[in-house]
Amino acid sequence: MPAPGSSPWPRRARPVPRHRRGMTFLETIAWALGLAVIVVMAALPLLETFAGRSR
Repeated sequence: MPAPGSSPWPRRARPVPRHRRGMTFLETIAWALGLAVIVVMAALPLLETFAGRSR
């Protein structure tokens, strides 16, 4: 007699979920905006320096 909970057919191994390749449109936009904010924050001191020299 088969063991309780056993099945005559072996279970198939579930396929390993693959990670998505690439980024979705919104992820790309968010990444670009974040990069733009970093660049602007880094450029502000330089812009203030140039503005101070012209006075």
